Parts: sequence; C-alpha cells; structure tokens
Amino acid sequence: MGVSCGALQWNIGQGSLQPVVVAVGERGVRAAMPQRGAVMWRACNAPVVAGLKIIRAWQPGGKLPAPTRAELVALMGSDTMRRQQHDRIAVVAARPLIAATRWRPRPSAARRSSACSYGSSIW
Repeated sequence: MGVSCGALQWNIGQGSLQPVVVAVGERGVRAAMPQRGAVMWRACNAPVVAGLKIIRAWQPGGKLPAPTRAELVALMGSDTMRRQQHDRIAVVAARPLIAATRWRPRPSAARRSSACSYGSSIW
C-alpha cells in the first residue's frame, strides 16, 4: 500500500506527490511532520520504488497509524502545501478544457452566416 494525500489524491506510486512535497521544501515538510518529516522527505526524493518501500514501512498490517496520519494531514493542510496544491490543481483542471477546445468542430460557413444573420455568436 501507499498513501494518497490532498485535493487530487497525490501519491508516490504515480509520481504525483513528490513534486508537490519537494516544492514545499524540506524545512516545511519537517515543520509539519516532526516525527516523520525527514523520512517523508527521503521518500519523495527517492526513486518511486524506494519511496513506496519507505511509505509502506509506516503501515504495519496495511494500516496507517493515527499519529502518522495526523502528520500527513498537517503537511497537506499547511499554507505552503495548500498553495502548491492550488497551483497544480489549476494546471490539471485546464487540461480537459484545452482538449475540448481543440476537439470541438468548427461551424460550417452556412451555419456561421445563419448565426450572424440573427445577431448572435456561436463561437
């Protein structure tokens, strides 16, 4: 098992948590996670397989202990982390809009002239 955190369920296995944690910086991670911060920092700066191994060691019997969970909640709720998440959410949210804009078919000339004759704009 791994852990999924934050607004978009960032996780080490998919490589989405590491950039967010690294952007917060080691000092911010350690401040929010006094017991696990150093290890979290190491997990997020290691290759995915090694990072997962570190995180899985926190979960005896496949369950995240309450103190570790509380530290993760504190990290994800810190002002610096929330700003990092917000910035990344905007990028992720823009992707489908950009794709939809590229996909939409253009109106035919007849449809454009018809729309214009009624004084409205479709596109």
